[in-house]
Order: sequence, then C-alpha cells, then structure tokens
Amino acid sequence: MTFLGWDLVITVRHAGLGDLRAELEAVPGRLRLGPAPVLYTIADRVVGSYLAVIDAFEVDVDEIESVVFTPRSPVGAEQMYLLKRRSWSCVAR
Repeated sequence: MTFLGWDLVITVRHAGLGDLRAELEAVPGRLRLGPAPVLYTIADRVVGSYLAVIDAFEVDVDEIESVVFTPRSPVGAEQMYLLKRRSWSCVAR
C-alpha cells in the first residue's frame, strides 16, 4: 500500500522495492518535485515486476501449446487451458 500526502509518501510493503530509496536520492532534483515522482517510480517498479511474471507464464504456455498440438501428444488441451487460467488469476490479484 502507498499513502500519498502533499509532501510525503509512505509505503507499507513486504518486499520488492529494495534499492528504490537510494535510486531516488541519487537524483535530488527529482525529489524536489514532491511526492509525485516517488509515486511514479514505485508504480513503475511494481508494474515492471508484474510484466516479468506475465512473460514467464507466457513462456510456459507456449511450451505446453507446442506439446499439445504435436501429433499423438500425451498432453491434452486441458493442461494448456488450466495453466492459462491459473496465470491470469495470479495476475488479477
């Protein structure tokens, strides 16, 4: 969670932003603009991490599709669709 005030940003998190503060403090001019650049940087980092997860699921789906559509494949289409459904339910959280 992120709380934004006129001159502050408070984050409540378990992990994932590690070196964000050092990155922001490395460019003092950005911090002088107020909390908006901080919020933008947080959002950019979070969205970037979700994109990596989506890319990993896409690779898995592509591999299963290639196996499923191979003639006389022992893997059915059901496995492919279950993986797709599972991947989108993880992203929606």
